[in-house]
Amino acid sequence: MNFNAVYDECPGVAYAGIALEYGTLSMMAVLQALRGDQWLDNHPDAPEEVRRAIKKQIRDGFYQDADDWKRMVYEQAMTHTRRAIACLRDSKT
Repeated sequence: MNFNAVYDECPGVAYAGIALEYGTLSMMAVLQALRGDQWLDNHPDAPEEVRRAIKKQIRDGFYQDADDWKRMVYEQAMTHTRRAIACLRDSKT
């Protein structure tokens, strides 16, 4: 995962990462998709049609191929990145 790169690139520094999650479906729908994905891990012999359906549920739970959703995710990520940089800058003074 990318968040682990800080340990390789900046050994010995204090690190507190964040993970931003952007909703696409209801919490219950995402939970069901995650359960399905776990079921797939335990059933490697599942029919391809079932595998595809479960993988689609997982993707739909964490991603939307819609420009407005992508723009919202980008804008929120930039807002939080700028806030983090400002906090780092302000902590130095």
